[in-house]
Formats: sequence, C-alpha cells, structure tokens
Amino acid sequence: MHVVKGQALTDFRNMRTVLTIVGARPQFIKSRAFSNAVALRGSDLGLREVLLHTGQHYDEAMSGQFFSELGLRAPDVQLEVAAGAHGLRTGRMIEGIERELLKRKPDAVLVYGDTDSTLAGALAAAKLNIPVAHVEAGLRSGDRTMPEEVNRILTDHAATWCYTTGPGATAQLASEGIAGDAVVEAGDVMFDVALAAEQMATDQRPLEGLLPAGQGALVVMTLHRPFNADYPERMAAIFKDLASVARSEDWRVLFPIHPRTANNLERAWGANWMGQIPKEITVVPPMGYLDLQTALRAADLVFTDSGGLQKEAFFTRTPSVVMRPSTEWTELVDCGAAVLCAEPGEGLQKALTAQMEQAVGDVALYGGGSAGRCIAEHLSRALLISKPG
Repeated sequence: MHVVKGQALTDFRNMRTVLTIVGARPQFIKSRAFSNAVALRGSDLGLREVLLHTGQHYDEAMSGQFFSELGLRAPDVQLEVAAGAHGLRTGRMIEGIERELLKRKPDAVLVYGDTDSTLAGALAAAKLNIPVAHVEAGLRSGDRTMPEEVNRILTDHAATWCYTTGPGATAQLASEGIAGDAVVEAGDVMFDVALAAEQMATDQRPLEGLLPAGQGALVVMTLHRPFNADYPERMAAIFKDLASVARSEDWRVLFPIHPRTANNLERAWGANWMGQIPKEITVVPPMGYLDLQTALRAADLVFTDSGGLQKEAFFTRTPSVVMRPSTEWTELVDCGAAVLCAEPGEGLQKALTAQMEQAVGDVALYGGGSAGRCIAEHLSRALLISKPG
C-alpha cells in the first residue's frame, strides 16, 4: 500500500488473484461469504477474485436466481459444462478450467464442498502447481459409494490449505495426515450467509401463495440424491409413507422439486407424473434461497437427502429427517438435530413422527458467522508469504 495525501491507494502490482470455482446451488450460496469479504476489504488484503461458473447447475431455477437474489456479481467465466456422466462432465470441466488457469495465471484456486466442479478445479490447479484452497474440508460420511465422498477426499489431499467448519473435520484431516499450517478451522461460510439472509428474507414477498393451506404442522421436503431420485419405485414408497403420516397427523408438506427429480419421475411415470404424487404433498418449482429460508423458519420439520439443507434446517433450529444411510454432518446426528433413515417403511414413519417433536437446541457448531472473512484474511497472509511482492 502507498499513502498519498492521506489516502490509501492500492498497489495493483502486489494484488493476488484468487480464482473461485462454483457450479452448483450450494456453492453459489457459500461463495457469497468469501466474495463479500473480498469486495469489502480486497484492497486492504491485497486480494482480487475471478469467479468461474462451470455450468454444473445451469438453469435459471438452480443457478440464475441465486446470483441475483444473493447479490452476487455475474461470473467472469462461464464454461457451460452440464450434461453427461460424472467422468465425462468432470473431464470437460478440467479441460475448460485448465484453459482459464493458463490464460489468467491466478495465485490460488478456491473450491467449495464436494461436487464434480470442486474436484475438477482442484485437479486442474494442482497439476499446474497452483495452490488450492478447499472450503468445507475434512467432512466424511464414510460412504465411498457416493461420488461426493470421493470428491471430498481427493480434493482435501490435493489442497494446499484446508478450511474446516469445526473440530470434527479438523480431527478427521489430522487422522489422514493433513495438519499444521495446511489446516485452518474457519467456521462455516453457510452460517455466514444464513445470518445475512435472516434480515434479507424479511424484505421478501410472503409465502402464502406457496405454502399448503391449513393450520397443521409444516414439513419442507427435498429429495434429489441418486440414492433416492434415480429409483422411481423407491420414490413412490417414500411418497406413500410421508403422505400416510401427513394424513393421520394433519401435516402440510411442501415439496420444492429439483429438476433432476422431476425429469426422472416424468421419464418413469409419463407426462402426468405429478398426478401420481399423493395429494398430501404440495409440489412446487425449485425455490430461491431467500424464499426457502423463510419456509424453513416456518417449518416444523425438514425431510431431505440434501447435505446443505440439513445445516440450513439446523440454522433455523428446525429438526430434520435425512433420507440417507449416512451423512457428512455427523455432529447434527450426535446432537439430535438430524436423524438418518435409509429405507422407506415403518422405520421412516416412526422417524418422521419422533423427529417432529425433537427440540433443536442453541448449539454453536459452525463458528460465529465470520468464516468468509477468516478465509480471506488467511489467504492474504499465505499468498503474501508464498509469493512476496
């Protein structure tokens, strides 16, 4: 920094460029915390950000509206890589990301979570000897049949710096030989955004037009993981169980349906697929982040197979039933905020009714809401040391 006539002017020769890679709904949300920190203090920290969108979630419902309502600037790079199986899609992402890295020569690449976009960014950067920063490092479900689990593990071991959400993830990395200066316990960027969204959502339109009619308890439901959504017969059994409980308990069920789930059901059940979902379940298009946060605060229970939504429910102190055999957010199960259920049937019905009565305590699991700032400040110091001006 140079001071001229009492004003601080940025020496752009000493600015460090961080290329951030996003591609899916959770990453758009998470990126707000770090991007805002750089936007507010980038000159002081000597950081600037380039945002690359792989296109993994490419439609307006899963991408565009999140950028607009969260106040994110438009991506600097759009790869538009979406279709195809995991290997094909990841390979195309690596190719596109590598091209941009060679062109832009960033000082570091920052990736979030556990998607194919995350792994592609980490591999492309690591092979070019560009430092990799992984946000949400150290999470493990123990289920390597899930592509997300493989992505997490490989990304952590390719990363230069691993930013964890809490002690459990930090300990997991240590057990795998990743420790010391490579690990920073930063807190959870999603918690940062949830705190900001609480105020932002108060200015949004009311949800009366979307919420199911009635006065009964409200269940917010999402299902999109291959474990469930790729098997229409399994989905039908889940719908039947949930509808049966909702009918007997006088619950209202709101189901913002993921495009992938809708496409799978239409292929299996035909054009009238919505007519085969029980009437106790109100199906609506995907909801924007702020609308969904408002719905979560109104909800009495969340029923999901999403990783991110388990935490979003916890942030609003709403109990959840997770339709999966395992979760990367094991601390939510440990404190009773979430319960796992692997199969439809009597066990699912019991889990739903029991968890509806579960009280979620005010437990601090994910830091104090300053993870984005912590990551930006650490990267500023780390890049200054690794590449002096």
